[in-house]
Amino acid sequence: YYSTLFHEMLHWTAHHSRCNRKIGYLKGSAIYAFEELVAELGSAILSTHFHQRIKPREEHSQYLNSWLRVLKHDFSYFHQAQNQALSAVSWLFTKTKILSYNIQPRKSYTPDNERIKKWEELWE
Repeated sequence: YYSTLFHEMLHWTAHHSRCNRKIGYLKGSAIYAFEELVAELGSAILSTHFHQRIKPREEHSQYLNSWLRVLKHDFSYFHQAQNQALSAVSWLFTKTKILSYNIQPRKSYTPDNERIKKWEELWE
């Protein structure tokens, strides 16, 4: 339950009034899968923070091979997804004041259209 909740919360942070990530692309595209990776990484971070056991779900295996295909050619795909997941988690902690200490805002890198096009080519 909680890992799914955290995953969906991470998607929620994508809105332009929150973390402003690019979303809304076709299911099955590289940028759609990128957002799924952001949500999965963020969910893993939150699950770890709140001592929740992560259980693999069917959709994990559906994306894994595709993520690996892109990562073999461009490891920045993972690094950028991780950066955006950390930014979203920081945003959530800052807005909810869950933590008793201040988190320094993270600057999130948004992939440009050229990089997204490259990922789409690798994705096919």
